[in-house]
Amino acid sequence: SRMLLTPQDFGVEMQTEEELRAAREEVERAVCSFWPADDDEHAQALIAASPILIASAAMAPLRFFNTRLKQKIATVESDPLSAAAKPSQWNLLVTGNAGSGKLSFTQMFSQCLRTHGILTKASIVKRSVLRLQAKDEEIESLLESKSGGCLYLTLDSEDADGQTDRLGNQATVVHDLLLRMANRPVVCVIGGSRASAAHLFRSKNAISLRLHFHVELLDYSPSQLVRICHTFATEEKNCTFAAGLAEQLEKHIADVYEDLSSAGNAKLARALVEKADRVREDRVFNSIMAEANDGAGADSARELIADDFSIGAT
Repeated sequence: SRMLLTPQDFGVEMQTEEELRAAREEVERAVCSFWPADDDEHAQALIAASPILIASAAMAPLRFFNTRLKQKIATVESDPLSAAAKPSQWNLLVTGNAGSGKLSFTQMFSQCLRTHGILTKASIVKRSVLRLQAKDEEIESLLESKSGGCLYLTLDSEDADGQTDRLGNQATVVHDLLLRMANRPVVCVIGGSRASAAHLFRSKNAISLRLHFHVELLDYSPSQLVRICHTFATEEKNCTFAAGLAEQLEKHIADVYEDLSSAGNAKLARALVEKADRVREDRVFNSIMAEANDGAGADSARELIADDFSIGAT
């Protein structure tokens, strides 16, 4: 019998309406839980003005970005042939310090556009602007692909020496790439510190005209970091928190780490749990070897306590 080609053969992700509806709800929950609403003082923020005003624009809570996003999606769904339906009309600038969640936000943004039909694929190609080449095989493949996806360009480098000059030199490459993407099924997200973005725009102001959203991610508060610690511990380490540990850990983080930006934000949370889990393993092993575990079950063996985080240590 004759072989029929399907959209999946071309890399297009096909989902039923029911699957899409479930995916939209999942993305919505992820967006809402990414930054807890009860932390207004430390709420992540949107710079509602054009990215041209990056250095002076006022901020508003992230929920305004979510509202604006939904409004634009509604426009596309009511008129699929409108200019807003072009993926390039969703290009995004995400600024924030290291570990503030720029890539995580990009992943949710890409999934959101996929579930609403703006993108046909939610895959992300990540590149450093400082190492961006005029010809990149993976980027070329992304641009030529009918299924499209998301290109994430990061501005910052661990090697900060000469970064400003190098960003200036790369500005034309970035601008030319954005021009080529204008009629392709690809969304571009540029992520980095506010200072790096400002340097890029000063070198090539026209880049800002190709970006239609700007989200500024603020540093996490100690309470938010504790929630990240708890999520990482439960989901990736299969551990639990002892009673009262969350409150102790929040105070510990506030007392020990004065600058959470320099400490790495979410990276700090992961590092704390990684170290605490190793301490827990040693503690449980030593307890067993000393025959002092008193028949403790698996639940208590997987429980993280204050000593595992060196809380109160001098």
